Amino acid sequence: MSERTSDIIYFSSPYSHKEQGIVEERFKKTCAMVAKLTAEGNVVISSIAYGHVLLWFQEMQNDWDFWKNFCLSFLIRAKKMIIYTLPGWELSTGIKGEIEFCKAHGIEVIYLEEDTSLPYEMKMTQ
Repeated sequence: MSERTSDIIYFSSPYSHKEQGIVEERFKKTCAMVAKLTAEGNVVISSIAYGHVLLWFQEMQNDWDFWKNFCLSFLIRAKKMIIYTLPGWELSTGIKGEIEFCKAHGIEVIYLEEDTSLPYEMKMTQ
């Protein structure tokens, strides 16, 4: 008996910024949208959602050069990449690198506008 699996969607969004408050807001908005897409039955991986939490426990570099291998190792396994077009997305070195990677590997790229109706404060669920 074979089990059905879903295609992986790689979720890209801007992250780095000189103001830590903007970094935190980007992280929360990213997590809110990834949670929404996952709740709808999609299999979504976000290096921002995952990597940001790791930084709570271990001091690491916080730039594209350090995270490039991490991100692209997930992206190569994805059928498509969603770019969450939060303000500043077009300036992101990481997103630019991921787009080029997608072009080189035939991975579909989809642009998703910010959903301002999503609450992005963490909720504790039982």
